[in-house]
Amino acid sequence: MDPLHFVSMADGSKVLAHGIETVNIFPFLCIDNVLYVPKFPFNLLSINHLTCSLDYVISFTKDFVCL
Repeated sequence: MDPLHFVSMADGSKVLAHGIETVNIFPFLCIDNVLYVPKFPFNLLSINHLTCSLDYVISFTKDFVCL
């Protein structure tokens, strides 16, 4: 992995990503450049990455997300 990718944690610390992969969420939705951060307790999805790199429109309601 080059260059090194660091992720900022909620407490202000920074941790090193251990890898970058492509993730298939659905057969029609693949996300490139996903960072693997073992110390991070949650899976996060960048809305900006989806809208910019995949040219998606995303809508939210209190009960629903539409891509």
